[in-house]
Order: sequence, then C-alpha cells, then structure tokens
Amino acid sequence: MKIELISNKTEATDALKAALTRYLINFMHNLFNEHKLSEFQKKLFDIPVWSERKSDKEFKRFLKYIYKKKRLTEQELNELIMTILHSSVKLMTESPIEITECDIRSLWYKLLKLTGKFFYDKIKTRKEVFDYSDNEKIDQFIEMTLEKCIPLQTILDTPLEIEAVKYNFAREREQSNDLNGNLDLQSFDELPYVSVEQFYLVKPVKEKEITDEQNDIKEIKIKSNLLL
Repeated sequence: MKIELISNKTEATDALKAALTRYLINFMHNLFNEHKLSEFQKKLFDIPVWSERKSDKEFKRFLKYIYKKKRLTEQELNELIMTILHSSVKLMTESPIEITECDIRSLWYKLLKLTGKFFYDKIKTRKEVFDYSDNEKIDQFIEMTLEKCIPLQTILDTPLEIEAVKYNFAREREQSNDLNGNLDLQSFDELPYVSVEQFYLVKPVKEKEITDEQNDIKEIKIKSNLLL
C-alpha cells in the first residue's frame, strides 16, 4: 500500500514539476527579453499586485502553454495536485483528513510570486540573471508550496486509532502446562530445602545400589553370617 502511494506521489510530482518549472522559466525569460533590466525588475515587483483582469489573462496564457507543451488540461493539473496531497496525507496517517482546496489557479499564482521575488533579489546580487540552478530552485518552490496545502496541524492533533488486542491468558497457561508435561508446580512446596553446601556433600547413588526394603534386609543377614 505505502509503495503504491509513494509511486503515485512521485509520478504526479515529477509530471507537475516538469510542466510548471518549464513554464516559469520561459515566462521569466520572455519578460526579461522584452524589457530593459530596470523594467524587468518593475514587472517582477508588480506580480503580487496584479489586477483580477491581468491575473485571468495570464492564467489563460499559462493553460494554453501547458497544453501545447505537455498536453495537460486544467482538470488534469488539478488531479495531479490532489494525487500528491492525498498520497502525502495517507502516508502520514490512516485517519480521514479533509484537505484544504488547492487548485492549479492558486498554485500557479503563488509560484509566480515566489519565482518573481527570487529573480528580483537575484538581479541585485549577481550579474547573471539566469543559470543552471534556476530549475532546481523552482522545483523547491513547487514542493514547498504543495506542502503548505497539507493540513499538518490537523494530522498531529488527530488521535491514533489503535486496535485493542485481547490476550488469552488462560490459553497461554494451558499451552505452558503442555510444554512442561503438565507439571504440578505445587509439589515443589513439599520438597525440603537443601543448601548449596549440603547439595555438594551428597554423594550420587548408583541405580544398582537402590533396592527395596526386603533386599536390604537380606544383604545385611548375608554379611552378618559371613562374619561369624
């Protein structure tokens, strides 16, 4: 079960990363190429305060780009997100947990703001605007944003449901007696106590020397006659 959940989560995460990372890098490249450096920074700075009209327009462009490059619809992108979140929750707990709605529209906009801030800060500290590490950084943004959709506090506050196991002590005693040959432990109370020193002073008796009372009497009589 867990192997299947991990596999589903990994496949969905890889597919979502491949689509979103490529779009975000392409968006930033186009924005950079169409404007001067100062204007590029201004465009990045304005992303968090886009109007609803501007946001709707850019989201439609995003969906068009993703379908063209990855053949994924808005519904399929939402399904990938829910697969990741449901698999993550089930790997943490078996209790039914309601997942906060996290759709591709909200995820897309959050990632645009994070990526925009990343490049805005990067321009101030480095000459190169783009390099090989950008993809890895955006992948981290995707994972981090998805993790915030997981209700971790709800999972931590949910009590574990542990199934009580009844132990059959009577049956265990019966099995123990069978293994011990039905040994009566009370019989040990009737045995006399022998100290360690006394135990080592006792000489072992050979089986041949053990005779009943009549044999002992006969042996004594025979020995006494020989002495006469």
